Amino acid sequence: MSGPSVVVECEGLAHPEGPAVLSDGRLVFVESFRGQVSQWGPGEDVHPFSLCGGTPNACAIGTDGVYVTQMGSTEVPIRRTGRIGPSIQKVDWEGNVRAVVTQVGGQPLRAPNDLCFGSRGTLCFTDPGPFSLTDPADGYIFSVFEDGSCDFALNVGPVFPNGIAALSDDSVVWVESYTRRVMRRASDGSVDEIAILGEGHMPDGFKVGVDEALYIATISSGGIDVVGLDGTVRAFIDTGGEPLNCVFVGRNLYVADGGLVPYTDPASRTANAGRLLLVEVGVEGMPLFTGNIVEESSSG
Repeated sequence: MSGPSVVVECEGLAHPEGPAVLSDGRLVFVESFRGQVSQWGPGEDVHPFSLCGGTPNACAIGTDGVYVTQMGSTEVPIRRTGRIGPSIQKVDWEGNVRAVVTQVGGQPLRAPNDLCFGSRGTLCFTDPGPFSLTDPADGYIFSVFEDGSCDFALNVGPVFPNGIAALSDDSVVWVESYTRRVMRRASDGSVDEIAILGEGHMPDGFKVGVDEALYIATISSGGIDVVGLDGTVRAFIDTGGEPLNCVFVGRNLYVADGGLVPYTDPASRTANAGRLLLVEVGVEGMPLFTGNIVEESSSG
């Protein structure tokens, strides 16, 4: 897997994150700084799928639309203004948006980050709270049933849980940006550590390949860490830029990239520095589960 081809498919994106694949092969992803879900396909220009406001951070495909982690309003000047609360939003196929989860087990959401559907159709997502290395907050892994009620709520401590994926054995895997750990919750509720990434490899989003490896966008490394579910470090794919999240399409990996300015230099960033990269990894992704939330959560 050494030296796979990396192609820039499109540029001028406003912090693209959390890509997902529609049934017709087009990609949807959020542009966090524009407060919208965008769509793109080969040979097409990027155009809006839906305006969802606030600061959306990731997409997952459900049976009845695109589900979005909405971090809510932010005071960062580079981002779109407008007041909106943290939630999980559902964007139906016509582009209509509504919040379907605003709390879990009586606990209001703070800044949902990434999401996926599990093997039983439950919606799993991370809520790390605000990013702060000086005053870190406790982070949570949540799972909710179709009616929005709580499946489980796991306090993982001040580690900033970020990307998340569900496996066929009903376990859930996530990465922690502050600790660089890769963690797994088994179906019996037990939690174990899969691996710790190297210094300078802060994990963000990831997907799972059929080779039973995690393809982890490490925002501070300029590439993708390939880590087996057994904890073995298999490879590092240099993509350049600021990889944020990814999704498989066939034997390729599409990477949402924040741009060529490092995340450590926010003063030099522009609102439209993001890119969508195509990386020829030669591996297919594990099929993703799907599901839906039928009503706004109100039960605990």
